[in-house]
Amino acid sequence: MRFVSRCRPVMGAMALVGMLALAGCAPQPAPPSPSATTAMDAPVFASDAEALAAATAAYAAYLQTIDAVLANGGREVSPLSDVAVGDALSAEVGTAQNYAEKEYRSVGSTTFDSVQIQAITDDGSGNVLVSTYLCSDLSNVDVLEKGGTSIVPADRVDRFPLQVVFQNSQVASPGLKISSSVTWTGTNFC
Repeated sequence: MRFVSRCRPVMGAMALVGMLALAGCAPQPAPPSPSATTAMDAPVFASDAEALAAATAAYAAYLQTIDAVLANGGREVSPLSDVAVGDALSAEVGTAQNYAEKEYRSVGSTTFDSVQIQAITDDGSGNVLVSTYLCSDLSNVDVLEKGGTSIVPADRVDRFPLQVVFQNSQVASPGLKISSSVTWTGTNFC
């Protein structure tokens, strides 16, 4: 059974570092989707395995880009549009702007694992959404203020489950960008 989540976006990847008061919601059954396709319509992904590989690669690029932007104090946000769109892009730009204003910088790299496909929605015209579950890991990331002192709370939760939605970046292209990321509030599978 496939589910669609109606959740609020996470306020940015590194907002997790300081706040960890993230909101999510339980999955809701997906409404029936139209399946009006013709024999000439080719799916964006040939299989779930191909979609999973594309989502995994896209998320790795997303984290690498965010880590680099925040390591530079959030001063240059333009690379974020290469890996994120919509709510995810807005959240990450906001996080970067916060870093720049407060003169924070991050050190280390965010990692992830346990990626699983939740749902793939393809409208038959090349527009696709890939919803996944994954485990995010901030254990190797620190956030420093201008003087070099860590601002990460001692009780930070370093590993937590996320539901991440990707969308193809251009019609009929398997290239994915992150469109939303929310904390999974169901059973912690991390």
